[in-house]
Amino acid sequence: MPPTSGTCARPFFPMGAEGGSIIPIGPASVLSGGPSERGCPMKTKIAFGLLAVAAVLAWTGVAGAQTAPPGPMVTLPSGETVWDLSGDWDALIENYGPGTRDGTGPNVYRITQAGSAFRAIRTKDDSLLTKEVTEHGHAPWGRAGSPSLQGELETAGFKHVQIVFGSGGRVLPSTGHISEDGKKMVIDNELYIRVTLTRP
Repeated sequence: MPPTSGTCARPFFPMGAEGGSIIPIGPASVLSGGPSERGCPMKTKIAFGLLAVAAVLAWTGVAGAQTAPPGPMVTLPSGETVWDLSGDWDALIENYGPGTRDGTGPNVYRITQAGSAFRAIRTKDDSLLTKEVTEHGHAPWGRAGSPSLQGELETAGFKHVQIVFGSGGRVLPSTGHISEDGKKMVIDNELYIRVTLTRP
């Protein structure tokens, strides 16, 4: 009698093949007959297939989560495409070399952009701003609302960029780099001050 649909038949053994008895055909265990070895080869293959598909989908989801979308772009009337830097950026202002005495401190810079030109202001007082610094006006720190950066963009990144020192007293010609995803900028006058900006 053939096995019914959905079951796994085991083969017919002639007398003597398993201890001198005849093993009937029918849905049951595999050859050893142990309870832990019950199952259907076809069902096992399907189960392994489903597990493999689930693993591939999980890996694809993780890979997609690790690939963050790039920052926004803007197309100029000329057809040139540049980064859109508008918005708030976490800023780290580092004074090095002869400016080391002024220290390093954080702020949040707010950038407004019109076409390819942009300007940034401090959204709060610099944390290292003191009364003495305010009176002398020779340090890089400034008040909330004071200018901090300015420049112009091109397709490759910065066409030119300047750090605005202190509360706007001096403009320092600088070099700048924008990351490939447009979410990080490093601006440095290559003498004593560097500003690193990151989109939150």
